[in-house]
Amino acid sequence: MRCTTAIGLALSLSVACTIQQDRAGARAAIRDAELAFAAATLERGADGWTEFMADSAVIIRPHPPPLHGRAAIRQYYSRVFTPGFTLLWRPIHTDVAQSGELGYAIGEWEAITKPAGTPRQVSYGRYVTIWQKDARGEWKVLLDIGNPDSTMTGIGSEQ
Repeated sequence: MRCTTAIGLALSLSVACTIQQDRAGARAAIRDAELAFAAATLERGADGWTEFMADSAVIIRPHPPPLHGRAAIRQYYSRVFTPGFTLLWRPIHTDVAQSGELGYAIGEWEAITKPAGTPRQVSYGRYVTIWQKDARGEWKVLLDIGNPDSTMTGIGSEQ
């Protein structure tokens, strides 16, 4: 009986450690996806932005009304990502559901607008992005919510 109990306990601990390692790997994968998302957006604007969207993605901002679906998101952001506009962001925290199929990132963003002949304008804010693993095992943005924060003075600024 003691041997059976010890083996059962050892197997339970082994499974628990494997789940924690898998979740740690998934958290890192979401962080990597966030960084790749930011790099693609910086490099290719609206095309880079929408590359990471799920077909059913939703974007929520203070204005305009929520955007539903990759096509609507691409259409809207092709007017936002124009010459003179730069969006930077960094994830601060990521986590993943125990199932490993949904995760999220929380972070900070900086938007820089410098149309030709005008002064540079910078705004800052915070965001949460919900990620979902697609059929190919790739992380895609399911929901992105961003809000400005006038108390921020930069990405990584202490509040």
